[in-house]
Amino acid sequence: MDYPNRGTLWTNDYKKSDIQPDLKGDIKLELDLVRDMLENADTDHVVIKLSAWLGKDKDGKRKVSLQLDTLKKAPAAPSAKDPWDD
Repeated sequence: MDYPNRGTLWTNDYKKSDIQPDLKGDIKLELDLVRDMLENADTDHVVIKLSAWLGKDKDGKRKVSLQLDTLKKAPAAPSAKDPWDD
C-alpha cells in the first residue's frame, strides 16, 4: 500500500464456511492520525469515517478501496471576554 490512511478489502478466497469473512484486507494508518484521534476523542470510543470505492485490480479481481476521512473538526471559536468582568 502506497498511500497512508487508505486500505483495500479483497474477496476472501479461503472462505470455507459462513462464519468466515467474505472480505479481508488491511488499512495503513499514520501514527500521527492515530494519536490525534485518541487525543481528541470526546467519549470512550473513536468513530472512524470511511469512504469506499468498488473496483477491480489489473487481473480483474474485485476489491473495495477504503479511505479514512481525515478532516478535522473546526476549532471552537475563542470565547470573547466580557469587558465588564474584572
